[in-house]
Amino acid sequence: MQRQASFNELFNASFEEIAANRAACLIFLAVTVPLGAVSLAVFETAIIGPASLLSGTAQGLGGWAASIAGTLLELVAQFWLTMALLRRTLRVAFDRLPPFIGTSVLNIIGLSLGILLFVIPGLIFATRFVLVPALVTEGRIPAMDSFAESWERTRESGWALFGLVVCYLVVVVIVTLLAGAFAESLPESLRIAGWLVESLASQGGTILSTAVIIGAYRLLGDNTREIEEVFA
Repeated sequence: MQRQASFNELFNASFEEIAANRAACLIFLAVTVPLGAVSLAVFETAIIGPASLLSGTAQGLGGWAASIAGTLLELVAQFWLTMALLRRTLRVAFDRLPPFIGTSVLNIIGLSLGILLFVIPGLIFATRFVLVPALVTEGRIPAMDSFAESWERTRESGWALFGLVVCYLVVVVIVTLLAGAFAESLPESLRIAGWLVESLASQGGTILSTAVIIGAYRLLGDNTREIEEVFA
């Protein structure tokens, strides 16, 4: 029997995770915000900048390489944050990193296809597969089984999670647009500050999404498994 959680419970659980793991969130920002700013600087100046000396083909290959490298680094950082919030410790083992990256890539592809075809299917996938990162990090079941497990655990709270995911996306889009507009309004001499602001907005969204995942994971735990562990 899976638990059912309301929108308010899921919403509060997300911010409780951030409050309970302030140190991990601050360390995450301290590491990823500068790296994100550097990534933006390299991409804008070396790849798409008007002064770039690279050929069109080199720019295209460089853009793809930068995107892949940036995505991998982001997934590694997100894995660390997920495990830190899940286990509430700053000491993290990386033995679950390969399946985390593999399932994350599959999740991204599935969500992208769902959004490209129709927006609503993409949001439904995002809702029902929201627990996959936590389940893979936990490591109690095979990585590929985490999709079915997440789908089952979120069955009773689908609409509440759907509303939370939509709210999260609205907030992220608004903050990202505001950060981008602010960065563009800065003079060239303050472009570094603009990159830092854009990176901060992006990494703040990652913290919020991870908190949503872990908060929902704790609320929608498997009661049967917990009882079995108590009496084991």
